[in-house]
Amino acid sequence: ESNTAIMCDQCEREFHVGCLRREKICDLRQIPKGKWFCSRECKSVNQALQRQRQLGLQRCRKGARDQGRAARYTYEVLCGEGKEARTRASLADALDILQQSFDPLPHAITGDDLLPIMAKAQTCADHDYTTVHTILLRCEGEAVCACVIRICGRFLAEIPFVATAERERGKGHCRQMFSVIDSLLSQLEVGRYCLPA
Repeated sequence: ESNTAIMCDQCEREFHVGCLRREKICDLRQIPKGKWFCSRECKSVNQALQRQRQLGLQRCRKGARDQGRAARYTYEVLCGEGKEARTRASLADALDILQQSFDPLPHAITGDDLLPIMAKAQTCADHDYTTVHTILLRCEGEAVCACVIRICGRFLAEIPFVATAERERGKGHCRQMFSVIDSLLSQLEVGRYCLPA
């Protein structure tokens, strides 16, 4: 039992139950049902992301260059397709932008394209993307930029995909997206982000 490993549902780090006990982090007698977090910080990040999703469409407060420009933008934080038609439509818009910009990324075993699986926060064979979020940026109501982001607790956020719609490139939308990302990660107290190459 002490060699049993458990994974945090936010940062995705694995812990041995025995190590958690020995380090006095957590005294687990059995693997918990539902979500488990390795720290108060990870639980706090998870709850804050849930609140962001519940807020739906939000107006940008800060612009990449000036306040007047930011007023034209709204954004939405999504995780999976959700139950509402609006959420499904927003995710479809985000996925359309991302697929315009990136070739399919086939899974080594199944051959499934991982980009839509990540954007929809699904699983594929040995990969679990259920904690991945998609952010959709709109300018005056039009979907212009999208990103896929995985927030690994407070120590790191990973942004494997970010793209601007083909017809909207060169207009500063991606700068505005990174203003949104910076603001979100600042609220969550995430230390850094990386763009894997």
